[in-house]
Amino acid sequence: MPVAYGINRQVIYYTKALIIFLISLLFYILFVAAFLIIEVVQSGYSPDFIEIMNILGWTVLCGFVLTVFESIIIFLCVLIQNIGVVIGDVCSK
Repeated sequence: MPVAYGINRQVIYYTKALIIFLISLLFYILFVAAFLIIEVVQSGYSPDFIEIMNILGWTVLCGFVLTVFESIIIFLCVLIQNIGVVIGDVCSK
């Protein structure tokens, strides 16, 4: 529907992809933080600031890898969808 109002399709695609990446990265970081808190409470171990920063760094790096995999999946979905459109157009003629 936004295309009918004059918004470019590429802008819509990029904003959808960006929102998917940011939300998944946010939830991934929250997931790791929640389990870190649960583990600290259960074990009674008090991590140092350097250990927390190390865990945060690894979490962000793994989140970026997650984002890369998501971008590959989005690319494959768009590719498969476009192949279906091309095949449908060719077969209808």
